[in-house]
Amino acid sequence: MPKLDHLFSLDYHPKLFHILLSFTLLGLFSANLLGPGLMAYIIYDVIPHSYIYIWLFMHFLVLSLRLGISVSFKKNLGKNKEIRIQYLKKTIILFGITTTLYALAIWGSFFYHASDLQIFTLSIIMIALAAGALATLISIYHLYLLFVLGMMTPLITMFVYHGGEMFNIFAIVLSIFTLSTVSAGYKQYQALKNTISLEETFQTIFDKSSDGIILIQNNRFKDCNTSVVKMFQYDSKTEILNTHLSKFMPEKQPDGMNSIKKMFQTLLEISLYSSTRFTFCLPLFQPSNKHLRL
Repeated sequence: MPKLDHLFSLDYHPKLFHILLSFTLLGLFSANLLGPGLMAYIIYDVIPHSYIYIWLFMHFLVLSLRLGISVSFKKNLGKNKEIRIQYLKKTIILFGITTTLYALAIWGSFFYHASDLQIFTLSIIMIALAAGALATLISIYHLYLLFVLGMMTPLITMFVYHGGEMFNIFAIVLSIFTLSTVSAGYKQYQALKNTISLEETFQTIFDKSSDGIILIQNNRFKDCNTSVVKMFQYDSKTEILNTHLSKFMPEKQPDGMNSIKKMFQTLLEISLYSSTRFTFCLPLFQPSNKHLRL
């Protein structure tokens, strides 16, 4: 379960916001378009039509506002922490409105005497949306927690208030589901944070290493560090990455093997055994006490 200091801090890594923004359209479509449309169809003959139209309009308004601030925020994401916190606060308010609208729908269906089948169908939609938040909102745990609790709490309380053996059992099941979902979501969020931390650690080692490091993908240079640029006496990393592998090697190696053939053989060994040690002659490589790692 999350620690209290994490719950009160709105300081998230910029990459976590990037992940959130990449799922914004999917989240808006699910929570403010598809979900409300299905629920309005189910309760159309139960709740007065004017209330349903106002309810749908509010969802559309939230969708428009969240889309607008997300587009604006994406342009200023990397500027400073204050901008990210302000965006998060605005988004939290919009998520609070969204979950309140769903709470009004489920309680409204109860007070207007919707059938048990209709109530359970509405519940399934809300549960599905809460479960789907694990994919779309997990990078910002505050939003994930707010959405899951905001969707499940009205359901649980309505089932308890409704009474009856079936509804009470369902309330207990939903309570267990909510606790497990919140806990599993926090573990996934922490795993995501740790992955970003490891990526940054690797990037620091990659950039600062005095050894030359080259990443090769699909038989082409994918990336290299500054040490490689200095070793081969190029002007920039881009110049190296745009040069074909064959330009860095003689026709044959000292052992008589064709350079390209030996390179592919070495890359195959790396793919099979994760790493390998080998000697490879590169004519452009200036003698030094540094090493080149592929």
